[in-house]
Amino acid sequence: MNARSEAGHPVELEAQTRLFHGGRQIYAGKPQPLTAEGQVDPKRLAAGGSMKLDPDRNGDYVLQVIVTGKLAQQKYQTASQAMDFEIQ
Repeated sequence: MNARSEAGHPVELEAQTRLFHGGRQIYAGKPQPLTAEGQVDPKRLAAGGSMKLDPDRNGDYVLQVIVTGKLAQQKYQTASQAMDFEIQ
C-alpha cells in the first residue's frame, strides 16, 4: 500500500492490530487513524504502540497489523503484515 495522496485528496488510513495465541484470536484492537503527515517515506510509515500480555500465557503468538486505505480502489484498499513470536 502506498500512502501518498492522489488527486489532491488527503490520505485516510486506519490501522488495526490483532493477536493470536494457540491458533485463536485473543485480541482485536479497534481501527485507529494512521497519519502520513510528517513521515519521511510514504511507502514505509512508522507507527508504534504497546500491549501488555499475561505473563502466565507462555507459548507461540502471532501479531497481525492491518492497514486500510479508505480512498484506495477496492482491490488495493487493505494491506496486512504478520509476525510470530514466543513468550517463555
